[in-house]
Amino acid sequence: MVITNSHSGIQQATAERVDLSPLIDGCVVTATIGIRKPNPRTFGLAAKRCGQTTSGAWMTGDAETNMLGATRAEMHSAWFARERTRTRENFLPDVIATRPTEALHAVNDPNAQAKPRPFFLPFTKP
Repeated sequence: MVITNSHSGIQQATAERVDLSPLIDGCVVTATIGIRKPNPRTFGLAAKRCGQTTSGAWMTGDAETNMLGATRAEMHSAWFARERTRTRENFLPDVIATRPTEALHAVNDPNAQAKPRPFFLPFTKP
């Protein structure tokens, strides 16, 4: 599931470019639900569309504010830092990665303590 504050077309193009389309079940465009990330309710609505709850789910992304929203929604987070350091002390991601693919591998690691359920991937613009 993709959650975006942008347009679904941009997200679809990005998913196709990085060969993730087969893994994506849907897209929540926050403008259509009237709640934007990082509000934890956006994650709850997306999880509900997957027939799940946010508890124990994973969120990957590169925006610290969205990671904080995921934490408040009781989700695990994999932050691709892109060689940045955290500027917010009120969130500590479960995984810090340098690239999106590294974050995805960590989330899908069979030895990880937290097992992924619904998968949320907010893409950045291509």
